This record gives sequence, structure tokens and C-alpha cells, in this order.
Amino acid sequence: MKYKFSLIFLVFVLLSVQQGFAAFEDRGFSSHYLARGSTGIAAHDSTFAIFLNPSVLGDSPYRKVDLFYRNFYGLPDLNQIALSVSFPDLIIPIGIGLSQYGGKLYSEMLLRLGTGFLLFPKMHLGLHANGYFLSVQNYGNSQSFGLGISGFYQWNKNLSTGFMIDNVNAPTIGQAREALPITMIVGASYTFTDDLQFHMDIFKEDRSAFDYRLGVEYILSSWLQFSAGFQTEVPIFSTGFALFIAHFDIAYSFQYHGELGVSHSMSVGYEF
Repeated sequence: MKYKFSLIFLVFVLLSVQQGFAAFEDRGFSSHYLARGSTGIAAHDSTFAIFLNPSVLGDSPYRKVDLFYRNFYGLPDLNQIALSVSFPDLIIPIGIGLSQYGGKLYSEMLLRLGTGFLLFPKMHLGLHANGYFLSVQNYGNSQSFGLGISGFYQWNKNLSTGFMIDNVNAPTIGQAREALPITMIVGASYTFTDDLQFHMDIFKEDRSAFDYRLGVEYILSSWLQFSAGFQTEVPIFSTGFALFIAHFDIAYSFQYHGELGVSHSMSVGYEF
């Protein structure tokens, strides 16, 4: 059984490589984000802001720590774990994030350091740096370094837009100098009522097609929120919920892939 799971995992990794890149493809962070169809670049959300949109790091009145766990398709060796800490009250707001994906055979680790600040009234700008660390059993370790930029603009009380571009320096990794993906996300969030918000993001990875993403959030009460969404490039349906209790938030996401099956995730955040 262990051999079977390892073989499935290896095939999954090889298929990812054949799609154009060696490693570090976009997978998303935060169950709240995944539940609404991997949308919300313009949601002004402090949860995992260092990964989702660093430009809003300075907006929260609280420091925050977030933890995230995700299992892909029921495979025991295919997991993602992430941690982020933000310090919006510093002279220069700082966010630090660490993510690990994979298992014993194959492991990706991402370390991100970033900042965000108010550039003009209603306009935020963020800058971040990525450290990439790749480990493949029997093939050794590799490292690389990437840079990114992000932004957020609040047009009015209902409409906001945002963007993030990652790996603008076109980094490569390993002896074969495999290109790491240069990615861009642009999106908009619109609040129809105090209880209902819609999100639309467009994701583009060089050498890949556009991925159009739609998401919706419904606030049932001050402590409970439901989300759902859909991604088009690789059809994935998502749903989930979030609980808000005092300074804690707890979120769960369910994602369904037509061929690979179901992925589950949970995240916990604490403001202090």
C-alpha cells in the first residue's frame, strides 16, 4: 500500500513537470481563500496577506499569526503546510511566510518576506522576496530567489481591485536551470450588501492559459461565513466556511477535481 501511494505521488509530480515547470506552481494559501475558488486578491483580507496580497500588510490594527494545512486528493505523501506572521504596527509593516509542500520523495519549501504600505490615498503597494528550496530524494537539493510586487486600490466602499506579480526576475532552479513560473493575478471584489460579496480573479502563468476564477461569500452572522467558488483552467469546484470567535478565525475548504478527486484544508488565525 505504501509503495502504491508513493508511485501515485511520483506520477503526480511528473505530470506537473510535464505541464511546463519543475516546481513551485501556484497552489494557494488559506482555507478561506481556497473555499471561494482561490479568489480574493482584492478582498482586503489580512489572513495570509504575505502570500495572497502583501500590499495590504499595513492595514490591519492587529498583529496576526496564521496556520494552514491541506491534503491533496487523499494521498498521505501529498500535503501542504504554511505559517505566516504579520507585524502591521511596525514603522515598516512586515510579513513573514513559510510554506512546505510534498513529502519524503519530493519537497518544496517557500520562504517569503514582504512589506506593504499606503502609496497614495486608497492605493497600496507591496514588495516581497521569495526563497525557494527544492529537495528530490536521490537527486539532491536546489535553491533559488524570486522577487514580486503587489497592489490594492479601493475605488469606493463597494468596489476594490488588486494585483500581484511573482518572480519578475525570471528565476531558475537546479543544474538544469528549470524556469520557475512567472505569475500574475488581477482581480476585483464587489460588496453587494453587508452580507454578500463577489470576487473575480484572473490568473496567468507564463506558458499556461488564463485561469478565470469566480467566488462568493455570504456572511450568515458575525461569527459564521460561507464561501463557494469555481476555477476554469483546471475545473475545480470549491466551498467551505469560516468561524470568527474573539481574536480567532477558523476556516475549512473542500475542493473537488473531476479526475483527481477531493482535497481538504483547514486554517487557524489569531490576532494579538
